Amino acid sequence: IASRAGTLAGNPAQAQRYLDVATRVDVAGGGMVTWTFVIASCSSCRFAASRRSLSVRRRFLAGVRRLAVLAACVVATSACGRLGYDGHPSDGPGIVDSGDADGAASFAIVQIAAGGGIDVAVADLGHSCALRANGEVLCWGDNGTGQLGDGTRNDSAVPIVVQGLTDAVNIDAGDEHTCAVRSSGAAACWGRNFYGELGIGDVALMAYVPLPTALVGVTDANQIAAGGMHGCLRRDDRTAACWGRNLYGELGDGTTTAKTSPVAVIGLTDVLNLDATSWECLGVCEPPTGHSCAVSADGTIACWGRNSYGQLGNGSFAPDQASPGPVMGVLDAVEVATSGWTTCARHAGGTVSCWGNSVPTPTPVPGISDAVQVVVGQAHRCARHSGGTVSCWGYNNASQLGDGTILN
Repeated sequence: IASRAGTLAGNPAQAQRYLDVATRVDVAGGGMVTWTFVIASCSSCRFAASRRSLSVRRRFLAGVRRLAVLAACVVATSACGRLGYDGHPSDGPGIVDSGDADGAASFAIVQIAAGGGIDVAVADLGHSCALRANGEVLCWGDNGTGQLGDGTRNDSAVPIVVQGLTDAVNIDAGDEHTCAVRSSGAAACWGRNFYGELGIGDVALMAYVPLPTALVGVTDANQIAAGGMHGCLRRDDRTAACWGRNLYGELGDGTTTAKTSPVAVIGLTDVLNLDATSWECLGVCEPPTGHSCAVSADGTIACWGRNSYGQLGNGSFAPDQASPGPVMGVLDAVEVATSGWTTCARHAGGTVSCWGNSVPTPTPVPGISDAVQVVVGQAHRCARHSGGTVSCWGYNNASQLGDGTILN
């Protein structure tokens, strides 16, 4: 570590622990840093011997920027570059190349977002994005609908800069689109627009939008949530608005009519944060779904939309709700995260509870008492702990739990 060179031996999980230590030691000193890592022996690795050596050279300011190791990007293979580096599939986290930055604080990554769903007609979908401190957004992976925002529909195996966006303060990635809030309070989305999920006011005219395009009538947003077929945002006055597909009432405006521009969510006046999800696939799979949830400043959570799996947390599996309703027994929430059939909440004390997937009321997740973030995938969940570690649980067919196995 001291010489900024090392030899890695063993399986990807062991290699990851070494990389994490080396990152913390080397970056703290600043200056031009070169890492040289060699995996000498790894019987389970799925890459050629010629790819077992990795050198990374970057300039850093002391204590400012770290080489990003993004565990959130291990869900899909790198066939379309969803891992963020021009490499091969891996069960362990990969190093995301954020470009030839000069190391200034403005290039630090301050937020990441991962999107994508499953469509048996289009193999697998997936893209990821990162927000820099200078307001730039980087995206990589699948780009079939323009969700990378570079003006094309060409996939990218490495992060590329979203065009025309230099003042982003918050981002989120949906199944096949991406959204961002600008420093001015305006919001922009890009990618697929089949259902009005971009909120730009016209579906038929622009089915694919490969560049950031302004949401209609939004000047005061501070958080945005991109679902699969709909989206929601929080305004400065702590109200919420949603747009897009509304098959199950997931827009929360009291109707099941789709909207191509944001409409107010009924009854929410003190929103702390929110999340939205909607998903469907072509072929033989689970039925479409879509719901949204918001945490209020008093610690309660309200959810609305599809409830076939109990994902609204009201103790039942029906009916769907076109306006917000309370989640049972939650009084101290600080964060909410949604997926197609599941919702999870992070509580003020650091615990996590989840509901849905045939459990209609919040149920504590055992062994978690210091969570500072919770995220929910279609069939797995992860929590980031106060010490910087991450725990994941659930389905693991594609090694999305990051434990080096495919065991659920």
